[in-house]
Amino acid sequence: MTETSVPDDQNRRVVANFNALAETYDIVRFVQVCARRLVDLAALPPGAQVLDVATGTGWVALAAAQHVGPTGRVLGVDLAPELLERARQKVATTGLTHVEFRAGDAQRLDLGDQAFDVVLCASALFFVPDMLAALREWHRVLKPGGQVGFSGFGPTFLQPLRDLWEARLRQYGVSLP
Repeated sequence: MTETSVPDDQNRRVVANFNALAETYDIVRFVQVCARRLVDLAALPPGAQVLDVATGTGWVALAAAQHVGPTGRVLGVDLAPELLERARQKVATTGLTHVEFRAGDAQRLDLGDQAFDVVLCASALFFVPDMLAALREWHRVLKPGGQVGFSGFGPTFLQPLRDLWEARLRQYGVSLP
């Protein structure tokens, strides 16, 4: 197996998994909350050019579009075509004309150098096979002085539910690695 086939195999698995989740993806409330919080923390100025990597169904892109206004532009990219279709359906109902969605790989963006003021990625960087390659690619498309923002999960993710679940499993003699 060559070096480039490993990420491609991983990408195919990610696409298959997220396409399978597309129908119910938006019922997971934390996705929306995390997206809005990331955009709020980015403090996007009006007129900014924003790239939303691994846009999913477009929550970050739509929130960013509201912040940058009609003089700005937001591009959401994702590997999963079914998620992108849902994002396009969402934007069609909003009347926002400065948001676009297209297929794209976080590690190999088909975009020009220094094209964006801000690159955002909500809760998805850890799904990218080569995170460092993705960050380098995001830097390439970022204008000088621009910002990159991404979110992930910390050690307290799913607490206290995780501890409760593990305690319950231990009651039945099940231990987790």
